[in-house]
Amino acid sequence: MKSAGLRKHSPLGGPRHDADEKALIALAAFTGLTGVVGGAMLMARPDGSLLQVAPSALAALARHSPFSDFFIPGLLLAGVVGGGMLGAATLLVQRRPYALEAAMAAGGVLVIFEIAEFGAIGFMPLQVVEGVVGLLVLGLAARRWLAEVHPLRHALH
Repeated sequence: MKSAGLRKHSPLGGPRHDADEKALIALAAFTGLTGVVGGAMLMARPDGSLLQVAPSALAALARHSPFSDFFIPGLLLAGVVGGGMLGAATLLVQRRPYALEAAMAAGGVLVIFEIAEFGAIGFMPLQVVEGVVGLLVLGLAARRWLAEVHPLRHALH
């Protein structure tokens, strides 16, 4: 019975990542880096000007959330979203226990963050993109996790 690919080895004997795993790692790493950078930019300029956030978004944030500026949301974006994604990517690259669970959690956190952002400042197209990325990370990790926990078996076995 073949596993989901996390235990494959290259001809040289070292672990080898398959295409799905590489995609998951790349999505998590890129999203983590952009989350850390974006969050740091929001903390550096809590009015959102470094990211060219519309002033109406800051006004909406103040009306619909406990935050008067983007400092705390930036901290959450950098630390929780970005840090979570980078942590999951690192665990996946190193093939650590619970790497897939960490990736599922990071994907779910990103989706929740984007929903909360929509509720606080209204619609922005990037929310859809990031929400889809969160769902992709969650889905790819969940598919691999399920394949490892409950490998598919041929009906005639």
